[in-house]
Amino acid sequence: MMKRLSMVLLAALLFAGCAPAVTAPAPTDAPEAPQQAALQQEEAPFGKTYAFEECLYMNPLSSAYPFEGTGQLYVFKENGLTILDEATGESVESHGTDETVCIDVTDDAWKEMYFVGEPVDIGAYETRRAYSVGDQYRLYCMDAEVWLGKLANDGMLWSVYKLKPAE
Repeated sequence: MMKRLSMVLLAALLFAGCAPAVTAPAPTDAPEAPQQAALQQEEAPFGKTYAFEECLYMNPLSSAYPFEGTGQLYVFKENGLTILDEATGESVESHGTDETVCIDVTDDAWKEMYFVGEPVDIGAYETRRAYSVGDQYRLYCMDAEVWLGKLANDGMLWSVYKLKPAE
């Protein structure tokens, strides 16, 4: 019970308003620190539309699995996520955030996001970043790949989709 509670608290700290304090770079006289933060923000796929490519993880407790896709398009904005119906282009859901925070994803933090099932292996990825794009959604940039994570009510990962640029 304590391990589960500590995992939930860790997830909340990573992705809630406390994240900037946890991930903010240490003050330095070197000009590289601000440039690094700017580069991280530029690498994020904001302003682009993506489509489902494959399901990397689905919580085993889920009653649904997107074998043939989700039928949705995903538009990432610096302040949130808009989900569109792939056939009509109409907005299905819109999620926002007050502040976009870039977090480097560590192996331990990633593994703790899974309550049930085997974590997706991220060991081969050099660049591993997460952006909060709503209360229940995370944008993951794993090298050149774009992933969308959906969180359960307890803050644990419910699903992870690999996305591709929409045609």
